[in-house]
Amino acid sequence: MMSKSSQSKVRWDELFAFQNEDEHLDFLASTLSGSIAYKIEQILDNRGMTKKELAEKIGTSTGYITQIIAGDKLITMKFLAKLKLYLDIDFLIELVDKGKVPSID
Repeated sequence: MMSKSSQSKVRWDELFAFQNEDEHLDFLASTLSGSIAYKIEQILDNRGMTKKELAEKIGTSTGYITQIIAGDKLITMKFLAKLKLYLDIDFLIELVDKGKVPSID
């Protein structure tokens, strides 16, 4: 018989378990995009720039910028390239090899 805490842990694990690899990849992509969107929002705040001004500068709609920052749209490489070009920013990307490939069970 399982203890109450063991039962809670199993339910917790089941609640946050990915059903398949695609679901896991979607989560990772969303998390990465959200991290970048947060940095974009910080840059806008630091520069006193509005979403509308950013949209005009990079040639997109204010709604698209809002969706990016809210996490409703994933950031594309082309969007990042526009930010680099029009906002004069650089990206520091570090890839860390953890030594093994995860499996989805």
